[in-house]
Amino acid sequence: MLDFYLQKEEIEDLQFQNDILVAPTAHTPRKPQHIPYISSSIERQIWRRNASIAREALQEAHYLCEINNKHLTFKSNITNENFVEAHHLIPIKFQNYFSWSLDVPGNIVSLCPNCHRKIHHANKKERKIILKFLYKKYKNALSDYDILVPLDNIYKFYEC
Repeated sequence: MLDFYLQKEEIEDLQFQNDILVAPTAHTPRKPQHIPYISSSIERQIWRRNASIAREALQEAHYLCEINNKHLTFKSNITNENFVEAHHLIPIKFQNYFSWSLDVPGNIVSLCPNCHRKIHHANKKERKIILKFLYKKYKNALSDYDILVPLDNIYKFYEC
């Protein structure tokens, strides 16, 4: 059953990444944002993610991988920019634990596809290194949106 949910999350993420490519860019004020809507299904509840906000975060990162900006992939046929993917540093599925939205540019990082898979599938040691690096880079941006979380909790979100 766990495999089913993992596959479903991967399919939903693939659709979200495709939506980002064609979404208009949002202009999110750098302040706490209201919590997004939640969709319910028979299996589970899903927090809605806004592709326009993710597009904004990718643009702010100049379509470069934020783990290593030399990780160039290919030019997207749609954006004509280096192809990267959006990733919520604090996973949106933990929205219940926060008073403000996690779906904000200050919580969305731009990653090359390889680093995006690495953050999801690497061993704990490698994942911790990446998370620590991204946390240090995004700590102030998270604070701008009143998302206050210690690094140890981020490790827990990824089960490191």
